[in-house]
Amino acid sequence: MWQDTGITGGVRTYGAWLWDNQLKIGLATEIDEADALGPFYTIRTVILTVLGITALLALGSLAVYGGDRRTRRPCVTEIQ
Repeated sequence: MWQDTGITGGVRTYGAWLWDNQLKIGLATEIDEADALGPFYTIRTVILTVLGITALLALGSLAVYGGDRRTRRPCVTEIQ
């Protein structure tokens, strides 16, 4: 079974437990919420930062290279 949140000593925790019928014992574990979710928050921050930089680069390249094409003169060469 899984216990999503609890409070142990004023700290939010995640815990899980399992009962083994064959051995007739139970196993329980608990981890602080900060320790459990720390890597998730780090990865989320990195992904959102990379996504934001990519979006800014895309918008910047559109501003530089994707100008109004109607005002440009066509490149036509005459054959003589």
